[in-house]
Amino acid sequence: MQSALHHPEPRDGTEQQVLSRRVGAFVVDQIVVFGVVATLASFVLGVGGGVLGALAEFGAVQDPLGQLLGETSGVTVFAMGAALFGVATSLSTLVYFTVLEGAAGRTVGKSLFGLVVVQTDGSPIGYRGAVVRTLVRPVDQFPALYLLGFGSMLTSDRRQRVGDRLAGTVVVATEPSRSAADDASAVTPV
Repeated sequence: MQSALHHPEPRDGTEQQVLSRRVGAFVVDQIVVFGVVATLASFVLGVGGGVLGALAEFGAVQDPLGQLLGETSGVTVFAMGAALFGVATSLSTLVYFTVLEGAAGRTVGKSLFGLVVVQTDGSPIGYRGAVVRTLVRPVDQFPALYLLGFGSMLTSDRRQRVGDRLAGTVVVATEPSRSAADDASAVTPV
């Protein structure tokens, strides 16, 4: 049995046929990234709130939020929270895509939709290509909803977004994996 991080066999020449699957994989990956961020934020806020509450209970601080933030308005607190959420999302995105695509050529979404990222010559993407693709995501997202990246894919013969073009990568379908029936038929009777 192969690990979840194995690099699947790419099906060369399928980049023209995978656009809708890329959209589905993108949606799944966004859910995963935001789920991780939300979980981490809940944990940090829960633990942080618990610690500050305990400190207040024992008289170590008088007003935990006031001590932490000073005299601030609700708008300032909201802006700080939004900024922290943005930083956490950016870092989570960088780690998620770089590690999974660098190690296995695919994310959770790409795996579910039978896709893999490879170099234009069909070789594995590696970490360098994964870092470039990921760092260029903000360009692909411009002005909103990945419009520039989607436009780039529609005008590219190999359906490459800007990040793919700069990294020298393409997203292709994977070869179908062997089924359990194929595995069973490969066993010779004793």
